Amino acid sequence: MSDADTGEGEELIMADTGLAVAEELAEMEITKFDLDCALVSLTLWTQGYRPEGGESEKERAVNGSLFRDGITQFVSCFDSKNRFPLVVETVYPNATGVAPYFKWLRNLRNSYTAHRHGAARQCSIAAVVRPGTGAFLGHSKLFAAYVGPSQDGHAQLLAVVSLAIRYVEAQILRLQQQFIEEASAIPPEQLLMLPRGAAVQPQGPAQMGMSRGDVRKAIARELNETIVGDITAEAQEPR
Repeated sequence: MSDADTGEGEELIMADTGLAVAEELAEMEITKFDLDCALVSLTLWTQGYRPEGGESEKERAVNGSLFRDGITQFVSCFDSKNRFPLVVETVYPNATGVAPYFKWLRNLRNSYTAHRHGAARQCSIAAVVRPGTGAFLGHSKLFAAYVGPSQDGHAQLLAVVSLAIRYVEAQILRLQQQFIEEASAIPPEQLLMLPRGAAVQPQGPAQMGMSRGDVRKAIARELNETIVGDITAEAQEPR
């Protein structure tokens, strides 16, 4: 859905301005989407939280998945390799103790996404031995999986995510205004000559490894090839 005003039945042109602010705004909208999803997942997790031993196996699996997904999506918004990453010190300039708290969240995310990393999942196999005789009786499995903080930490976690959402919402408003100012300054004749863009499409398995920039370029090429083909066909029609 476009934010532009449309005329009744009028098919509008979606032009790729190539403005740097357009890319930043698009990435910030994606960040907002990820943060919103993280907050929903973590909110549902807090609502379904039960003290240890109070959940069924299915409830434990679902709640654990909600917590892992929420933490993973939230922390990923701050990854330095992102095109426009969030920065902890900028998002939380006045939050006391946020640095060690966020380090804990990042370590937790790494533990969930890299199987070998961290202590969120632990398993030890021990030999069961009879005292005195030393006779081997079998083996025992000791297993532990971290499924999130106790209820005392729920409000703080949700507040940290909510603050990030408010920060990103403010950035989106700022970038929207900047885009409008820069795009509206482009002369109409130049706007009409810009390549078609501002499109998205579902990606198949072969495209999932592509960067978003490469996907945007591929969509733009396809759109413009279609437009050129339509213009050529129209020119060849008998008058």
